[in-house]
Amino acid sequence: MSARQRILLVDDNPAFRLLMERELQQEFAGLQVQHVVDADSLVGALAAGGADAAVIDARTHWANGLEVLQTIKVSQPECAVIMFAADGGTAFAVGAMKAGLDDYLIRQPAYCGNLAPLRQALRGWLARAQLRKSPHAPAGRTERRAADAHVARKLHLLAEAQRVAHIGSWEMDLDSDTLTWSDEHYRILGMEPGAIRPTYERFLHFVHPDDVRFVRDTVTATVMQLGSYDIECRVIRADGRERTVRSRAEVVSDGGRPARLMGILQDITEHKQYETALQRSEQQLRAVLAERRQLSQDLHDNILQTICAVSFSLEHSQRLIEEGHARSAARELSWEIATLRNIMRDIRQFIRGQEPLLLSASQLKTELAELARMIETRKLGRFSIDVDPAAASQLMPDEARQVLNIAREAMSNSARHAHATCGTVSLRAQEESIRFELRDDGVGFDVQRLAHRGEGLKNIAARARQIGAQIEVLSQPGHGTRVVLDLPLLARGRRHGRDRRRND
Repeated sequence: MSARQRILLVDDNPAFRLLMERELQQEFAGLQVQHVVDADSLVGALAAGGADAAVIDARTHWANGLEVLQTIKVSQPECAVIMFAADGGTAFAVGAMKAGLDDYLIRQPAYCGNLAPLRQALRGWLARAQLRKSPHAPAGRTERRAADAHVARKLHLLAEAQRVAHIGSWEMDLDSDTLTWSDEHYRILGMEPGAIRPTYERFLHFVHPDDVRFVRDTVTATVMQLGSYDIECRVIRADGRERTVRSRAEVVSDGGRPARLMGILQDITEHKQYETALQRSEQQLRAVLAERRQLSQDLHDNILQTICAVSFSLEHSQRLIEEGHARSAARELSWEIATLRNIMRDIRQFIRGQEPLLLSASQLKTELAELARMIETRKLGRFSIDVDPAAASQLMPDEARQVLNIAREAMSNSARHAHATCGTVSLRAQEESIRFELRDDGVGFDVQRLAHRGEGLKNIAARARQIGAQIEVLSQPGHGTRVVLDLPLLARGRRHGRDRRRND
């Protein structure tokens, strides 16, 4: 630059102003930089005159960026104003360009000192200012045409960005009640640009009837409070298609009163559809995982426990054969073959995605008795079964199946791990619940230590939750184990046998 040029830095951040000053003075030799920190310093800087450019923030603690822009343009129309700020939104940028802003640069939130865009923009505007001040400069037509072309290019790029992002901008003059829409705003509503003269009431005509009151109340409250809003609503396009849009707007005040409302309208229909599809996929995944957990529990509590029992029985049959008790071994083998066939049936049901057969009250009692007989036959312990038919009849079929699975797990643990010699299994009606209880005289265990480690205890707790029951496991080393399951009656309207489903 052959002559010293002067710029204004309007920003709240002193460290950022110093950084800009240092880098710009390195780029432009002899550049004078004046810091503007409040309204008084802005008035003083403008009174001094001669500013070639001003770099302003979108918002300061003492003024809105648009107010600063207007103040500068009124005082020094030839001063190029560049807004270098965090993204204030498309609507803000459009409004600022219409108000006379010469350039709009976005400062990234994670700013790392890269001022290249600002240096490039200033280079062009300072060159124009120097040309304007030159005694050999033309009457200003060339410069004005260049400036007009620059603004037109910026507006074209902004319109193209709106088209690609499906974001329309709009501005409403609250004094004259006039409204302007960008081309993309028309397209979002299913019309060609300029198809109708936009008004507030005409826009509300496009809003879904169920959302009109919400939109109207939001706009009214925003104007009265000199605030802003960010909402989602539905619109019915001119072609009858329903779309979901996001609307953001901010009031621009003039002397403490609302003057203009500037905003954007973004079509987010596909985004909402993606959200819905993602939620549906998550629900399906949760369902698959829940089904997998259920399958794991059923395999562990039913099929695997039965296979384990057959394994014990086969070992016992082998001993009978070795001891010469072939007839007894044959009876054992008959039971084992029948049991294995039942296991094959259950596995086929799992493969087909079917639940095991639901149990009636009488079947529950029979199954518990069979479990006790099998354990006793294998010399693994002796369990007495005490099932109150009235209590069993109040269980829903699926509840009866879960009680049986819990009993299988608890009795198997008593026989295989606790080495119990005897135990009791009971099912009785209490005042407010049906109680299943198992007691054994086994070695016992530390409940706190094994609560989060034993797979069997986890399965028992999970099955209790599925039927809304409370489960309590009481045990101490050397003092046996007690498993108590309470299934509330009042929650299901089944107290004293009323409104219940009998399964006998």
